Amino acid sequence: MELILDPIGGKSWKQSYKALRSTGRLGMFGISTAAGNGLLNQWRLLKLIVQIPFFHPVPLMHDNRGVFGINMGRLWHEPEKIRSWMDKILQGIEGGWVNPQVDKVFKFEEAAAAHTYIENRQNKGKVVLIP
Repeated sequence: MELILDPIGGKSWKQSYKALRSTGRLGMFGISTAAGNGLLNQWRLLKLIVQIPFFHPVPLMHDNRGVFGINMGRLWHEPEKIRSWMDKILQGIEGGWVNPQVDKVFKFEEAAAAHTYIENRQNKGKVVLIP
């Protein structure tokens, strides 16, 4: 793949990196693996820290791949940049060159089930609600 945007973190970043083609880029913008509360979340966080890959520049150059990270919470002062990114993504969807992977589709009346599906980390792509 040319571009992978990975909001999951941990070992998912390793898997995403391996799926890149030559000159591909991995964008990391979240760590949903660490989401949650309580003792279970502390265990997840520790596990996440151990699983986070270290990206050294020499292997990146050797593999002809790139890695970058975005912290959206620190970009509030750059709304024009975020708007331009969103415009480009929407153009890609309209043009057919951005194809989000849809994991499962739920009807609006099944919104609670869709939310549970996401909370239980069952999805491997986007969850869509339809009227």
